[in-house]
Amino acid sequence: MHDRPFWFAGTVGSLIGLKLQYAIFVRNLRRIADAAIAARREGRAVRERCAFGYFWLVPALGMPLAVTVLR
Repeated sequence: MHDRPFWFAGTVGSLIGLKLQYAIFVRNLRRIADAAIAARREGRAVRERCAFGYFWLVPALGMPLAVTVLR
């Protein structure tokens, strides 16, 4: 059934499994970090759009920006 002896599968096989397990773990950590970076970028883009909308909408409604920002 197998072309390797049992002792080989018990020693080297477990080391190969451990190596693959850590590779998957590191890959998942990178994926989490990439998602966090993307969320920060998305949040920044939303804030910029809101600020743009505010600084466009307030003068369009006839209110001075200095009054709305300073209060």
